[in-house]
Amino acid sequence: MPPVPLEHVDLPAVGRRAAVTEQLRIAILTGRLLPGEVLRESALAAWLGVSVTPVREAVARLVGEGLVEDDGRGPKRVCGLDRETAFGIIDVVKALSLTAITWALARITDEELAPIRDASAGFTAALSCGDVDTAVADVDRFWQLLYSAAHNPTLDDVLESVRMKMVRVVWLYSAPTMYPEYLDDHRQNLQDIEDRNAAGVIARLGRRLDAIRTAIADAAEAPWGDRQGGP
Repeated sequence: MPPVPLEHVDLPAVGRRAAVTEQLRIAILTGRLLPGEVLRESALAAWLGVSVTPVREAVARLVGEGLVEDDGRGPKRVCGLDRETAFGIIDVVKALSLTAITWALARITDEELAPIRDASAGFTAALSCGDVDTAVADVDRFWQLLYSAAHNPTLDDVLESVRMKMVRVVWLYSAPTMYPEYLDDHRQNLQDIEDRNAAGVIARLGRRLDAIRTAIADAAEAPWGDRQGGP
C-alpha cells in the first residue's frame, strides 16, 4: 500500500529518546501504524525529525512490549491483531483485572487517588474534543495507576505485559463507535474508585470487555482493512 505521511510531531529536546518511543507506541495503539505494517526506520525518523538511532532503539523497546514483531529474518512489522489474538487478550485482562481491582480498592490511599483523578480528567477532556492520542495515553495511565495501588509487583509485571495490548484492541476494534459509552463508564468507574466499590468497577469493566468481544466477533472484517498506513 502507498505510504501516507503522518502529521509532523515536535519532540522535546529533553527526554527525546523516551518521546520517540511514546510517539511510536501511540501510533501503533491508535492504528496510525496498522497491524502488519512494515516499520521503515528512515521514514519514521523523518516523520519525527530525529536520526535513525533513537527510532531503532524505540522499535527494539516496542518489540519487548509485544507491539512490534521481529523474527530476525525479515523487516520489523507492527504485530498483527486477528480475532483469536484479540479474544485471548480480552480474556486474560478480564481475569487479571478482577484480582487487581479487588486488591487495589482494598488498599488504595488518598494520596494514590490524586494522580488517578488527574489521569481521568485528562482522558475525559481529550476524548471529548477528539484528541485520540492524548486520550489513549491518559486512559492507559489511569488503569496503570489503579492496578499499581494493589501493591503487588508481580501482578504489576503480569499486567504490564498485556495492558497496552488491551488498549490497542479497544482503539482498533471499537473506540470509533463507542465514545459516549466510554465517557459514561469512565465517570462511573472513577466514582466507584472514590467509594472503594470494587464490585461496581469490576462489573462495568466486565460488561465493556464483553461488548468489545461481541463487536469483534460480529465484524465482517477488521475495521482497519480499508485504511492506509503510516510512513
